[in-house]
Amino acid sequence: GVPVDPAPMDFSAWLEVFLDGKWYTFDPRHNVPRIGRVVIARGRDATDVPLLHSFGPHRLSLFKVWTYEQESNLFNPPHRGVDRTASAQMLA
Repeated sequence: GVPVDPAPMDFSAWLEVFLDGKWYTFDPRHNVPRIGRVVIARGRDATDVPLLHSFGPHRLSLFKVWTYEQESNLFNPPHRGVDRTASAQMLA
């Protein structure tokens, strides 16, 4: 395995698996149940959902995220170990 990073990065990914008719959330990086998540995008990997996709040099001058707590059973199937989820809206 990989030792725990004392200063984790700002972003990380988790995976969701559909087993026996239910969705389950797994976090292989932390391997512990998480209380909430901020979904910025969904995809197979970073090439499906890049933070910025363009050509030539660019400078990101502003990036804001607002989150609103939602009951997981209203919008998402129940996840093992996850009581609540958060959704994010990104403004360009």
